[in-house]
Amino acid sequence: MACTTNTSNCNCKKVPCGCEQGIHAAPPCATGTPACPNPEPCAETWSDCCVIHNGDSFSYVDKVVPFVVNQGERLCDILQRYFSYVECPPTATATPYGLKSKVVTATTINIGWTPLALADTYEVFYTPASVIAFVSAGIVPQNTSPNLTITGLSPNTTYYVKVIARYNSINSCSSVSLIIKTLVS
Repeated sequence: MACTTNTSNCNCKKVPCGCEQGIHAAPPCATGTPACPNPEPCAETWSDCCVIHNGDSFSYVDKVVPFVVNQGERLCDILQRYFSYVECPPTATATPYGLKSKVVTATTINIGWTPLALADTYEVFYTPASVIAFVSAGIVPQNTSPNLTITGLSPNTTYYVKVIARYNSINSCSSVSLIIKTLVS
């Protein structure tokens, strides 16, 4: 597929929406679209979650589990999986990806992730950014919704949150840590 540069009129200026090697960016002004649900209107830059892989699906295999990129996937999800993939030992199983904060309050964080077909359970870990001592927030069975609410947090504090998957009692590598700040109380 040829890669071209398009221009989208954002009612305030023209914004280039180019692509390179099968990756293209949705116009940042297309607010509320599935490709980019929370963009800044007419912004010069936008989140890596607004960038969609537009080329053919492909896989790379040098471990037990191949690294696969599917057409239509968001760059933020691809990058989370990639960084976990390259840091995992060659015998590691698939790593959770697609971590997103769903609801954040002054004392709680609810996160979700993309479920993995072979996982039995997931365990969520968190730590204040100032301490870096991860503790378990809980275990989530595979047959439930892939999310967990972490409670008892301090207001206005930055936390790192990560998830591991378990397959027959074998831990995956941890996901890339999500950085989330609780609200001011």
